[in-house]
Amino acid sequence: MKLPGCRETDIPESGDLPESGCRKRYFRDLALAIFAGLPLLSVVTAEEDRFLEALEFFCRRHQRWLWLYTASDGVWKVGLADLRQFRPDGPMNKSQASLRDPIALLERMKKMPPGSGRGIFVLMDFQLAVHDLLVQRLLRDAARGFREQGATIILLSPEADLPPGLAGEVEVFYPRLPVLEDLELVARERLSRSCKANPDEKTLEIIARAGQGLTAAQFDRSLAKALVRRKKVVDAVLADFIAAEKVRLINRSEFLTIVECRESLDDLGGLGLLKEWLLKRRRAFTPAARKFGLPVPKGVLLFGVQGCGKSLAARACAACLDVPLLYLDVGRLFSGQVGSSEKNARLVVRQAEALAPCVLWIDELEKGLSGTDSSAHADAGTAARVFATLSVWLQEEGRGVFVAGTANDISRLPPELLRKGRWDEVFFFDLPSCRERREIFSIQLKKHGRQPEKFDLQRLAEAAAEFSGAEIEQLVVEGLYDAFAADRSLRTDDLLNNICRQVPLAVTMEDHVQALRAWAAGRARYASAERLAEERRRWRQLKSGGDEMMEAEE
Repeated sequence: MKLPGCRETDIPESGDLPESGCRKRYFRDLALAIFAGLPLLSVVTAEEDRFLEALEFFCRRHQRWLWLYTASDGVWKVGLADLRQFRPDGPMNKSQASLRDPIALLERMKKMPPGSGRGIFVLMDFQLAVHDLLVQRLLRDAARGFREQGATIILLSPEADLPPGLAGEVEVFYPRLPVLEDLELVARERLSRSCKANPDEKTLEIIARAGQGLTAAQFDRSLAKALVRRKKVVDAVLADFIAAEKVRLINRSEFLTIVECRESLDDLGGLGLLKEWLLKRRRAFTPAARKFGLPVPKGVLLFGVQGCGKSLAARACAACLDVPLLYLDVGRLFSGQVGSSEKNARLVVRQAEALAPCVLWIDELEKGLSGTDSSAHADAGTAARVFATLSVWLQEEGRGVFVAGTANDISRLPPELLRKGRWDEVFFFDLPSCRERREIFSIQLKKHGRQPEKFDLQRLAEAAAEFSGAEIEQLVVEGLYDAFAADRSLRTDDLLNNICRQVPLAVTMEDHVQALRAWAAGRARYASAERLAEERRRWRQLKSGGDEMMEAEE
């Protein structure tokens, strides 16, 4: 079927647009909108040069005129030629400074005669102008005429700040951050320019992979600084400097933080079923897994009693899968400005995907995403829209981001977030069994520089019934304070005394713990094999007791 505003030969087929695979991924959705004859588009990106380079390639390939507008130079026609100068130069590129005023420009565009050509107008520096009511009216009028002749207006800016009067008429696009192939091209050009080096493919891939998650400009600057520090020695060590710079840049973000992962599965006491599940996915992000036909894992939801190792397990996921760990503070996504919260959610999604493969850790999900049902009354639906953005993203396949979500009270989460397809599995964290408490005491004593074999671990584990892993850790810390105050080494009695003095959360919040256990029964997998066995024994006892009562009644 012929699309409006283009020839049949213009319709991009497989391998047609453009030649480079990375350019094709970057520009494909926007190109389809141009071919479809949509007159008014908005492109939100901080990579102005990268976008214009891709747009130039498109216009030269498909014989489209290109006009550029900036507040500094007015408007000029690039034609079907070169854009790399990015400034008016020569007869074709002579600027019209009289059109620096947005209203004068739009008045001229509105009067463009029919048959002027299927050109593209890129309007930069329009962030403030579009909030003027007259500018909005002129844009709509110009777009109406452009629709008839197949021309396109593109609003290019680093922020999606469209007024309500235009939001319903503008198609908004968020170009992806550079993929590995893009970064390899940037690195090759930088190395050739700075030190006349032509590295091998393996070194180039290592350097580019270290910059995943950065814009092309950020990666280029990071590589330039790394070359100065390495005195222009081109080797894999450059990747370490780029990775450190990436951590610094991403940690400046309000929403995402790269966390140094020091924990491993060995730091988890018990939780045998969860460990077994993770170990089966240790090579899940490798090319061998894709070749075998395995899908990219989506993630896991961890919920249960407070202090039982959910956050520690989420961090250990990254160590097990051997990928970076990102921490998302869901609460910071919400902003008082209309539309900003949804924009923040999309930004987080794009940045996480650019860093893939990685683990995205979202802690205490119920605090960030609860109350979506009443969102329309409390916050004009902002929470519901943010939740919709994240939940749809969780449903997608092949994104390369393993999401590790944790929650203390799963009943406060929206039901649609819990269904199969959002997560690979949902695990319930119960209080540790006696054997697991013994293992946790051993891990904590080693962590604090003590030899576990010098302590009566079995006695400690039996005495600390109903204590969580976090509470056991605090017992060891309190015992160390007691021993230090008495100027002697830590003893088993110090720990036993603290066990007697403390009341565990499972006792003070018994109703809450029982409610979690009741919800988990039949709805989630147990993270601990011992707790699963105990639950099955309890279920059999209840069943046999019920059968006996029925026989007695008969």
